[in-house]
Amino acid sequence: EGVYEYHEVDGKLVIDKYIATGYTYVTIPDVVSGKTVVALAGRAFAKNEEINLVDIQEGIEFIGSECFFGCSKLQGVAIPQTVTSIKTAAFAECKELKQFTLPEKMNDIGPYAFYRCESLESIVFPEGPKWISKQCMAHCTGLKEVTIPEGIRAIEASAFNECTSLEGIVIPNSTVSIGDKAFYGCSSLNKVTIPPGVTRLGTRIFFPKMGQSMIPKLTIYCSNGSPIYTYCRSNNIKSKWATGMPPTAPNIKNKAYALEISFWLKDKDEESRAEI
Repeated sequence: EGVYEYHEVDGKLVIDKYIATGYTYVTIPDVVSGKTVVALAGRAFAKNEEINLVDIQEGIEFIGSECFFGCSKLQGVAIPQTVTSIKTAAFAECKELKQFTLPEKMNDIGPYAFYRCESLESIVFPEGPKWISKQCMAHCTGLKEVTIPEGIRAIEASAFNECTSLEGIVIPNSTVSIGDKAFYGCSSLNKVTIPPGVTRLGTRIFFPKMGQSMIPKLTIYCSNGSPIYTYCRSNNIKSKWATGMPPTAPNIKNKAYALEISFWLKDKDEESRAEI
């Protein structure tokens, strides 16, 4: 109390703005004045230049757009398992951010969520989201390790654009779509494994930075005859057959599978549909 501005919705609180100064460590409470806090509104902490560490208490479910945007000294965030949604650019431009763990039950990570988090070295995506949103990790130049679980259906446009330290990535069998420039400018990539079920491929997915003809050490491991194999041949990208993969894509004409895809597409906005 006295540290935040907030409003009430259906008997629960949303923190609108952090108004204190002089603190480097902040605990965001789950209860204020006897009422449960469930959400952090957009830009609640944006452009703060003092906070190093944030501890978000269990019970908070929602982190709004640009909530921590441009917090120039923020190094670590404890995100509780109760958080299910992180919206657009929530941690964008947090250039010192190094430590956080995404909750296992999270189902929504917005576009630009970690854009230009240049000190971040690794991320493990949870199983809940169906896609990695556009520019979600773009320009995370220190990012070296990415874990994408089964369940992710699409990697949207420029999701990992200019992640110049990223050396390898394994695309899960559940993925069907990789958008335009998804790994554009990832100049350190040397090994990417892509299953045959990826049938929707955007343009310039693995193109290098300006001035380079190709990403120098990149090899894509895939199945002979798969769409990504054809893509590699068309774009002069080195490829190798991956052991243990079927030679061709699964039969996506299966009615149940096609129905699942159609429902998924209906949930996306028009821009995302264009990407896949």
